Amino acid sequence: MRSKLASNGGQHPGLLLQRYFDGPRAERDKPGERRTLFKAVVDAGQCPGLEAVYGPAFSRWKLSLPEGTKTSELATVSNRLIIGLGSQNVLETGLTLHHTYGVPIIPGSALKGLAAHYCAQAWGASEPKYRKGKDSYHQLMFGNTDDGGVIAFHDAWLLPESLPTTFTRDVMTPHHPN
Repeated sequence: MRSKLASNGGQHPGLLLQRYFDGPRAERDKPGERRTLFKAVVDAGQCPGLEAVYGPAFSRWKLSLPEGTKTSELATVSNRLIIGLGSQNVLETGLTLHHTYGVPIIPGSALKGLAAHYCAQAWGASEPKYRKGKDSYHQLMFGNTDDGGVIAFHDAWLLPESLPTTFTRDVMTPHHPN
């Protein structure tokens, strides 16, 4: 993959974010380095070589899912979405990326947590068996520390055609709620 991306003038977005940043030292010695890095990541996400490599991988991934797995559900975000903010990262904000292709993914564990929370809060409001607890529908579906439950959650991959608009620079100020 690396040679195909490099031959198209692109770089791997994940490697740029995870490996090519000097961290706090760069902030002190080269104040513009972080901005340059983020621009390189946005450019790498728009590289035609990335889609050429990721597109076939996406197709193989869909074909590898077990028969009967619902894969045609398409989700669209109305604004920006970031997964993995709590993970350790030299840039102070993590981002969950596919380890091979360097593009954002939503891990199956995050989808499972979202579904389990919705089940407990929305369905559990009217039917106690959907709330967390021993011998509940919730436990049957989502499991507990000893059992994984009957529903399997797979990672959510980006559609290949969405790659050019996947990465964008933004400023996050969670300490300023207004």
